[in-house]
Amino acid sequence: MKKLLLSLSLLISMFAVTAQNIEVFEKETGEKIESGASYVVSGDGGEMGELNIEFDVMALDRLYLIGEKVENNVIPNTLNYICFGQCLSPTMYVSNPTEANPGEPLLFSAHYMSQTGEPVFGEQSMTYYIYEESNPDAKFVINVIFKYDLDNVSEFNIEVFEKETGEKIESGASYVVSGDGGEMGELNIEFDVMALDRLYLIGEKVENNVIPNTLNYICFGQCLSPTMYVSNPTEANPGEPLLFSAHYMSQTGEPVFGEQSMTYYIYEESNPDAKFVINVIFKYDLDNVSEFNSENVFSNAYPTPASKTVNFDYNFPADVNSAEISICNIMGQEVMRNEINGMSGKASINVSDLTDGVYFYSLIINGKVEKSNKIVVKK
Repeated sequence: MKKLLLSLSLLISMFAVTAQNIEVFEKETGEKIESGASYVVSGDGGEMGELNIEFDVMALDRLYLIGEKVENNVIPNTLNYICFGQCLSPTMYVSNPTEANPGEPLLFSAHYMSQTGEPVFGEQSMTYYIYEESNPDAKFVINVIFKYDLDNVSEFNIEVFEKETGEKIESGASYVVSGDGGEMGELNIEFDVMALDRLYLIGEKVENNVIPNTLNYICFGQCLSPTMYVSNPTEANPGEPLLFSAHYMSQTGEPVFGEQSMTYYIYEESNPDAKFVINVIFKYDLDNVSEFNSENVFSNAYPTPASKTVNFDYNFPADVNSAEISICNIMGQEVMRNEINGMSGKASINVSDLTDGVYFYSLIINGKVEKSNKIVVKK
């Protein structure tokens, strides 16, 4: 009995879902479709930037039908709407009941468009239902994916040019900037940003690593302090280049060891997910750096990694009046400073109180940083 009742229940359920009193035809081809049919609608959207698909709904009896839309995902800066009896605003998801009579096709259309009139990236997945007002459980289902044909469309509304060469660059471009830094000890690189429309743009920096005793900052609209990572929105107009510059400098004005890896983003305030990316490595040209970089004058740290003590061998020239070793964590915060006594010997520093990780040391001679490198503490 239980088996019979279950079968009967399933049969009734199937009948309620499938026994629809409508037939649906894809308007462009005239092809009759089944509930659950799926479509992909693509193109450039024409002058209005709109994609759409239309269906003729034929009632097999006099009915009152409802159309409904479901957004399976949402692409930023887009709108979608349906027309069934009348066109609904994008914020309306269910139509009013519309009278349908046998032999009189009723148009159901689904629309997708960019708010800016320009194609946007991403696939908008939609599900549409058509059903009788008196039987809302028996839904005729149509699945549609809308996507713009973007083979010849840029993801960005900006173009970026390396200022020194005038060369147009692509998102993801990488640069190595090296030199002695001049009188100010600063390295920098500049880009001209050209907006293709009136936009509000934001510049952002990300430090992929931190070299002790250095600063970095960006200028975009205005120069930011080194502790600021994101600029305010800056107005950009077509045909007017907007300067974006990235700067790296020693806090002492002298070159330091190590490569500072940075990633920079430029993006619209209204579309922060579409980031134009520039990767830069800054490093000082140290070919002519002083004798303190010689292993015979001041060795690199050993052992590495260190668990309890880190050692340095040194043999200083006669003009050294004072010598210290400063140790900083990866955030550039000094955690230890030790004085080195004598002109030669071995300096041993107890690092057993430091947590495991990467640190940077600097040799300070006569108040000036002469050498920097990293040490690893691992217990």
